[in-house]
Amino acid sequence: MNILKLFLPVLTLAVLSACSKNETAFGEVEYLVFGHFYGECGGEQCIETFKLTSTQLFEDTNDNYQGTDFDWVELDADKHAIALELLNAFPSNLADEDDQTFGCPDCGDWGGNYVEYSSNGEIGRWFLDMIKDDIPTYTHDFVELLNEKIAEINN
Repeated sequence: MNILKLFLPVLTLAVLSACSKNETAFGEVEYLVFGHFYGECGGEQCIETFKLTSTQLFEDTNDNYQGTDFDWVELDADKHAIALELLNAFPSNLADEDDQTFGCPDCGDWGGNYVEYSSNGEIGRWFLDMIKDDIPTYTHDFVELLNEKIAEINN
């Protein structure tokens, strides 16, 4: 029992430090860009791209299908609060991947997701198919959460 009393504070500290806010296995996040795109679609909702930091959320007003040439406009704190969970949900295994495209995003008009992650000055960019069988299993929960957050932000 004395050993438990000795190691309980150490174990508690280890667990808390492992869950450090806005940090992944490869460092503290500077920003996360996330969105979806649909080529055979009409209207503003077809391309939605957001940039999330620990303190702000921005929306791209250019809606460029290629995921480039962003024009960021800051959204309110309520929208930021909706998206904030994504910072800790980012699958850090993506940083170890050689590929930047998984599946064939939007090839059959089913859409795709764009993810850009900046940590310690390093930037990673990925295009993920909407078909779960065509993307790594470890990304499934993140992609589902990402699409849920996009829908919530747009409500």
